[in-house]
Amino acid sequence: MEAFLKQAPLNPRNLESSITAKNQILINITNRLVEITKTSGPEYIVASNVKLGDMHRAFAKDLINVEPVGSKDQMEVQKNQLEKLSLGLSDQAKEYFSEAWKASADIPGFTPWSKTAFARMAEINPAEFRNISLEIIEPNYLGHRLKLTDDTKSLSH
Repeated sequence: MEAFLKQAPLNPRNLESSITAKNQILINITNRLVEITKTSGPEYIVASNVKLGDMHRAFAKDLINVEPVGSKDQMEVQKNQLEKLSLGLSDQAKEYFSEAWKASADIPGFTPWSKTAFARMAEINPAEFRNISLEIIEPNYLGHRLKLTDDTKSLSH
């Protein structure tokens, strides 16, 4: 997945083959992660869906950032086609983030993947998913250590 996100930008001179190659890599990774979601527990399902959403969103941004080449009319047509492709990938990313958030309900507690899924949903729909500052209790030998915020520091003495 990291290799997919760190790929070179799409080549505007050879755009079709560049998009096709990147899409094929995305399909291969998606197929592998979907297999993981079929055979794994809820935390793997959440992690896989968050990763799939991140990759689809990154590909959509790459498409939007391509500078079209050619005449003014060709550039306009190309820009519209890229926006249409980008919109489809963005919608797919939203679906993956939504699935990740739904699957996180099956995880006991609030894991880092649950937090990431919630943050992605807050980016998509800030009215429904108000981004919150969350402090997590960390297990410690013979007790727990709670990270204190300004709000909770006043309660400690």
